[in-house]
Amino acid sequence: MHKFLNNFLKSVLAGIFISVALIVYINNKTVLDVIVFSVGVISILKLKLNLFTGMVGYEENYLKLIISLAGNFLGTYVSSLLLIGKITNFIDLETIIQNKVSQNLFSVFISSIVCGMLVYTAIYSYKKDKDIISVILCISAFVMFNADHCVANSFYFFVSRNFDNKTILYNLFCILGNYIGSKLCSFTQKI
Repeated sequence: MHKFLNNFLKSVLAGIFISVALIVYINNKTVLDVIVFSVGVISILKLKLNLFTGMVGYEENYLKLIISLAGNFLGTYVSSLLLIGKITNFIDLETIIQNKVSQNLFSVFISSIVCGMLVYTAIYSYKKDKDIISVILCISAFVMFNADHCVANSFYFFVSRNFDNKTILYNLFCILGNYIGSKLCSFTQKI
């Protein structure tokens, strides 16, 4: 039970870090804020927290991945309630969300695969060489590409109170794409 609770709390905290990074991005949306978004992932790496997209390429325990994803979503949900007052740019937030939900599911899926590949590369660089620069570049690339990250998207949907059947389906495709993108990269490391 202690191990389960520890994994779950690490996952919730990872979701909160992603939420804080997104608030910085939403409020400003400059190149510097794209780079600052990487601080969320770097914090997660340094504190050894559980971010689904950072674990999925390495973790074979599917129960741990499900716990991580649930914890990440709870972290973004709690953040959407407690930190909504820190968002000052609701116009850009609404634009981001409308752009996301207006995509067809195939585009979401492909975008999510790209995100999974870039996140895997960032995590791999950190695990292999403690390479923070590669983390910053890979995470900045997925943000600038507007790739779909299932944990980040959950925050967008929760904070906008736009979590309906369409956004649930959207995020299911996103989860699958993040998973496949990361696993593709992971597979190449094994051959």
